[in-house]
Amino acid sequence: MTTNQPTLAVSGLDKTFTMHLQGGQRLPVPRGLDFDVHAGECVVLGGASGAGKSSILKMVYGNYAVDRGSVLLRAGNIDVDIATANPREILAARRHAMGYVSQFPRCVPRVPALEVVAEPLIARGVDAAEAGERAGDDLDGDYLLPGVAEVHTDHAEYHLRPRPGVHWEAMPAVLAHDAQMTAAGATTVLDAVRLGSEPSDRETVTRSARRLADAITTAAAAGAFRADHAIHLRCEVSAEDCLDRFEEFADNPLVRLASLMDHTPGQRQFADLATFKRYCIGKGLVTESNVDAYVDELLHGASLHADRNRHAVAEAACRRGISLAAHDDATTEHVEESVGLGVSIAEFPTTIVAAESAVAHGLSVVMGAPNIVRGGSQSGNVAASALLERGLLHVLSSDYVPSSPMQAVFQLVADGTIRLQDAVKLISSHPAKAVGLDDRGDITIGKRGDLVRVRTHALPGTPEHPAGLSVPIIRTVYRQGVRVA
Repeated sequence: MTTNQPTLAVSGLDKTFTMHLQGGQRLPVPRGLDFDVHAGECVVLGGASGAGKSSILKMVYGNYAVDRGSVLLRAGNIDVDIATANPREILAARRHAMGYVSQFPRCVPRVPALEVVAEPLIARGVDAAEAGERAGDDLDGDYLLPGVAEVHTDHAEYHLRPRPGVHWEAMPAVLAHDAQMTAAGATTVLDAVRLGSEPSDRETVTRSARRLADAITTAAAAGAFRADHAIHLRCEVSAEDCLDRFEEFADNPLVRLASLMDHTPGQRQFADLATFKRYCIGKGLVTESNVDAYVDELLHGASLHADRNRHAVAEAACRRGISLAAHDDATTEHVEESVGLGVSIAEFPTTIVAAESAVAHGLSVVMGAPNIVRGGSQSGNVAASALLERGLLHVLSSDYVPSSPMQAVFQLVADGTIRLQDAVKLISSHPAKAVGLDDRGDITIGKRGDLVRVRTHALPGTPEHPAGLSVPIIRTVYRQGVRVA
């Protein structure tokens, strides 16, 4: 996380070298150089050999005089222009705020960079062991990966309503959710807010959506989150109130994604009516004696509202520039309709045919990471691993288990399915790109310092993963270079 005022501000920097052994030839390096470095940033000076990278660093450090320009250093009690400072001021800046590691570090003997960084602390009386710990981290064989970019998690709702009939205070609920997501390696989180419901539950669902969205907005504005949060509107198009609720929430600037969901029994996710009935009874939504009447009510509502709401919500989302996702498409006709509505993401296609059609139309295919970990879909639909084997899977989301994306990545590697560098893209760069967040997802010059340190622990195999389990342990999480977990 950066502040408005840079820690280091280089402005209008000029330096000319005189080549005395070459007839006094003058070599201008650099001319009018400007750059800022904020707290928490890692800035790289890139260029060909001889371009002046080392010379610039030596000017910043005060080893080379500057012809014109300024090098303003602000850190703690230090506020000085290195370009015009006297030697005592420069030495004080080096002692308290600035270190320099040369590409030729004290040839005899060689001194590790960690010791160079720790040296000013030791000079100020800090114990050598403590100075070493403060100077840097030894990852000790752990992995350093990009932070997880989570585009579909329902988990905030579980914190808001931890048990049937229990409504938790919204702000503590979303902060607990944030802590859990960050501890699972997520640095970007799109929180799903459910819109639309059947009449018997409409008041409760609408009130929960308002409380959840308000708490996310308040916490984000207060800087209270560890991760970077946005809102994903899950629009149940078969519900009568879906469009009204979308219009209520869609102008919140945190809304980045909307999905067109249709959980009408007998199609898409719940093509098998018996599976739908078991699901509803198991969730306590209805009793066994009333389940048939409940199904009839849902079918009637969908016949009145689903098509109208699907088109109206899609048009309203596209008008606002909100990314649009289809949900549970099962056929090529479903996918073609979604493409016509402006969809760019296919969430949880339920068949290989639908996934093939989505990829053919250039959509990003999202599947649940629990599907990988469990070895298949809980609803009996296509397995995520089957799509991955066919090159039809781009993104894994946590869905209902926050820790599942990182777990799925390392399990895929342990199973020999995919290389680690390719598996990580499924939970970092690919989801970030899918929702237009091109500033993160890779450990790359110019992108955000969202990083996760991970250690793995091996366990014996299971029927789903006979080669053995690889359990990720999240050790440290950084968001924009600042440690948050």
